[in-house]
Amino acid sequence: ISQSGETADTIAAVKEARKRGAKVLGIVNAKESSLTREVDGLVYIHAGPEIGVASTKAYIAMLTALTLLALMLGKIRSVLDSDFVKEKIRELKILPQQIERVLDKKDMIRDIASNYLNARSFLYLG
Repeated sequence: ISQSGETADTIAAVKEARKRGAKVLGIVNAKESSLTREVDGLVYIHAGPEIGVASTKAYIAMLTALTLLALMLGKIRSVLDSDFVKEKIRELKILPQQIERVLDKKDMIRDIASNYLNARSFLYLG
């Protein structure tokens, strides 16, 4: 799994896995990257270019791709029933609207963040 497809450690791990006979599926954002040429199968996440250091779009797209892969494998292996899979896919489809609702609260989020701006430590749960 790689946003850039160029991380040396990831590419080295793929090469080692293939050398040991493993089939490797890559989940990648960057087309034409080195990783895309090393894997046996490929899922492009189509998140687009990342501008900042925090790769938020690609991260969410990768989690979505992994969720869909897990749902597909669960259905193929008959450990997830069709109704469960359909419900999870329905939930994924409304995820963009849910994210928009959170982003629409940017003023409230800014106010909350300003209350903790100078905190020396912070504990995140959840």
